[in-house]
Amino acid sequence: MKREEIKELTCKLVSNIMLVVLAGDLLYLYFVGAWYDPIAAIEVVEVIALIGLVPWGLIRIVKAVRETRRWAK
Repeated sequence: MKREEIKELTCKLVSNIMLVVLAGDLLYLYFVGAWYDPIAAIEVVEVIALIGLVPWGLIRIVKAVRETRRWAK
């Protein structure tokens, strides 16, 4: 495995983990009442987007780990 490929996979993993953590953190703040938007429609769209980002990020993490394992062999 080339050094550039390792860097690319590492960046993918780190960015996907950050995506999941950030979305989860914002959802937590929303559900405990610390984060809200004065316009209800915008708030609904934001919450739906954040709920979608968590599984999407997890799927991307699994794909990156599988790709890393494939390269390691």
